[in-house]
Amino acid sequence: MYKQKKVINKVLYYLVLENSEYLFIELNKETLKIKCEEFECDIESDLIGRFFIWEEGIIVSDADTKLISVIKKGKIIEQISGHIQGLNNDFLIANTRDESGRYLNVYDNKLKLNYKIKLTIGVYRFTNENYFVFSETLKSRYLNFLNLKNYEIKTISFAENKWFSTDEDDTKEYEGKIFQIIGEWNNQLLVHIGRYRLIALNIDTGEELWRIENFLGNLSSDKTIHFSRGTQTITKLVLDEADNAIYLFARKHLIKINLKEKITSVIKDYHKDTGFNWDFNYIRLNGDFISFSASEGFKFPNYFGVIDKQSKEILWSTKCNGGAYMVEAPQINNNKLYVRDSKNTLYVYEKEEVVS
Repeated sequence: MYKQKKVINKVLYYLVLENSEYLFIELNKETLKIKCEEFECDIESDLIGRFFIWEEGIIVSDADTKLISVIKKGKIIEQISGHIQGLNNDFLIANTRDESGRYLNVYDNKLKLNYKIKLTIGVYRFTNENYFVFSETLKSRYLNFLNLKNYEIKTISFAENKWFSTDEDDTKEYEGKIFQIIGEWNNQLLVHIGRYRLIALNIDTGEELWRIENFLGNLSSDKTIHFSRGTQTITKLVLDEADNAIYLFARKHLIKINLKEKITSVIKDYHKDTGFNWDFNYIRLNGDFISFSASEGFKFPNYFGVIDKQSKEILWSTKCNGGAYMVEAPQINNNKLYVRDSKNTLYVYEKEEVVS
């Protein structure tokens, strides 16, 4: 189905949008080359925290120098202090630090400072047109909703409960802790908290609207699928707004959460159906397809491929080169597939035409 066309080495970061490719290639320990169709330029950075395409330019957040650079037509036109935390069409939200502490700065699309909040570093970021949602510490039990219209903040807390994993010596508390802000659906913010709980919050008020206590259902009793010392054996939950659903893998199982009906179903056991001991590690939705990276058994993920979202069949898969493993699920853009491995090698595949 796909045939390898290009192999590009030392690609630390990349982004694919419509027909454009943005590559960040390591030249040496201090310099990266930004390469796209419009231009090429070199920047002094070896530790990019985040990067975005914004206002017909590229914004790069350097985790080392704590500088945010705005690059247009191959030139840095402006720099501000901080590290990007959120972004939409109208606002850029950055975390900054000075002698008096940490702050969250809200800039408009002209990079004019509009608002400043004193807090610790924000994590679990989500930004839409009206809100920036964040928590201040990793695996926090609190979510803050910053209204970008009036800069009011509402704080939502989650109950703390205990549970014990199958490891006798592992008695850490996980219930109530935020593991993923999944996204927005029907004006509801979907959040994975605790072990396997899905909660929907009204994005305007923070009010809890509904929840699924255990989105894994009977699979949660499987001893190969559980939290062990804080490590999950499920992939991230990915939102499919068009299908009103969330998809995820739990080891060899593909799971669908129907958001309208509030029900979970295991829709495919790939070990049972293929005879191969699949263990899925990464998932990405690409229109009518689900791309994945997976391992055989409990190993590093060295396979990747494409699943038809309707039939759930694996349409194509292949194995990466020896000595490396996959660090993501492939991105599909038009007829091309992109995937990067642990050695920072970017592989570009093209879809082969079917000859009838």
